[in-house]
Amino acid sequence: MLGNVGSPPDTSLGPEWRNRLTYVTTTGRPLSGRNGTVGTIISAQRLVGVTVRCPRCDASAASVWRRFDYFDHKLPLYFTKCRRCRRRRPLPSYEVAFRLSEAGVSDPVSLLRAGLRKPDAPTRTFGPFDEVPFPRISISVGEAEEVLANRRRAFGRKHPLTFEARSRLCEAIGELGDAHEAARLYEDLLADQMAVADPLSPAILANRYRAAVWTALSGDAARALDSLRALLPAQQAALGDRHVNTLVTRAVIAQLMHETGDIDEAVRLLRQVSDDELEALGSEHPATEASRRLLAQWGP
Repeated sequence: MLGNVGSPPDTSLGPEWRNRLTYVTTTGRPLSGRNGTVGTIISAQRLVGVTVRCPRCDASAASVWRRFDYFDHKLPLYFTKCRRCRRRRPLPSYEVAFRLSEAGVSDPVSLLRAGLRKPDAPTRTFGPFDEVPFPRISISVGEAEEVLANRRRAFGRKHPLTFEARSRLCEAIGELGDAHEAARLYEDLLADQMAVADPLSPAILANRYRAAVWTALSGDAARALDSLRALLPAQQAALGDRHVNTLVTRAVIAQLMHETGDIDEAVRLLRQVSDDELEALGSEHPATEASRRLLAQWGP
């Protein structure tokens, strides 16, 4: 059963999610000792008011969609549809946010969070900093394992959405209090990702950052500092010097230098980062405010 419940797009209102398709699938499943049919409602939403680059043909002709179904009962699956090559491709949420940012959307994180079924939990940060854009939705380790198992069955072990589910499992384990295990699992994930994907892809850059953060939270600030120093040139090459993720990495490097005893150089670097954040992001951006707060804590 398929019904179009959408309305004509009004791009003058700016980017927003519109319900476009709602349909029901039926699957055979045992019910009370006998075979029966279970219906699953799948809702698809289209983001109107913005066009992104197609991940396949690289033309700025793709629309962004998301759907909620039995693969992830709390998390949406994102994908693009391209008018040029006529292909549909699923994408992890952090790559969607990256492409929205490329298309000029000022706050892609809030846009991805809009209308989700479950409100976001407070984001886990390292000190005052956090990697963005990456919309966080709190799920338990058991739920994350269920999502990962479903995606492996649906997409295979080497699909970007399967890698994203592994990343969420790492985060859930870290949030539970095992930072060392979260960092170890991220290292395993990165080894598998880099064997099949571009090392400069947004997904790999984001996971390298998170692996370093959990390494620091596990108590190994020196190793985390080395990891972030190695990550920074890759971010600058892929994202540019003024991208928020590049700036945040520089700020966290300064913080880790301060924690490992190189205080004067840390203060100097963070002042440089704060000035660059003010110019690139504005005075009210959370990253700019975080750097200023940390400088105030460190004193003159």
